[in-house]
Amino acid sequence: MAFKIVRNDITKMHTEAIVNTANERPEAGSGCDIAVYTAAGYDELLAYRREKIGAVPEGEVFITPGFGLQAKYIIHAVSPLYMGGSEGEEEKLRSCYRKSLQLAKEKGISSVAFPLIATGGFGYPKEEGMRIAVDEINAFLLDNEMEIFLVVFDDKAKSLGQRIFPGLEEYIDRNYVEDRRREEYGERFFGAAKQSNQGKRTGRRRPCSSSLRTVWRIPAISMTIKWSKRW
Repeated sequence: MAFKIVRNDITKMHTEAIVNTANERPEAGSGCDIAVYTAAGYDELLAYRREKIGAVPEGEVFITPGFGLQAKYIIHAVSPLYMGGSEGEEEKLRSCYRKSLQLAKEKGISSVAFPLIATGGFGYPKEEGMRIAVDEINAFLLDNEMEIFLVVFDDKAKSLGQRIFPGLEEYIDRNYVEDRRREEYGERFFGAAKQSNQGKRTGRRRPCSSSLRTVWRIPAISMTIKWSKRW
């Protein structure tokens, strides 16, 4: 199946599961973690983690319901804190991807969305984190069928994907942009704006109400890559 890079908010992905960058301790961290907890239902998800999961070491994964998310499941990957690269961070990060995919497979999940694990508050270098993500997802898809998305926030991460693997799909989720505009400004404004902008292209930046992201309204790029066992 296809492997796509998507610039989007991972909590808005229409996949059967999303992956969260989790802490060792049963508490919500910053960045992707707090965004997932907030969107899913902070108190409900935190109570589930504390009562049914507890502490989990770096490089390990666990699964919870999606609660208020569109995704049915959340796979939580306990991300390694980057300490310069000499503390086994690479193997732990690879384990996050590998074990998340294996858990998804065991649960019969057909589609999953990953963040760029550990490259935010955990400090892992973004370019190396992208290489590891592509490497592990590629290896999995050589022998397995699953629709996998790698969700990024910014142009830098998107351009890294281009440079590391030029044939990899870059896909801007235009439906997400429209949903956010409808949510912020209402159906009346959205309908008028959509009609007035029909047939036009724009590179104007529109900040979203969330502090976690900025949406750039640019034309979607549509290329598809499917992994083959012959590679």
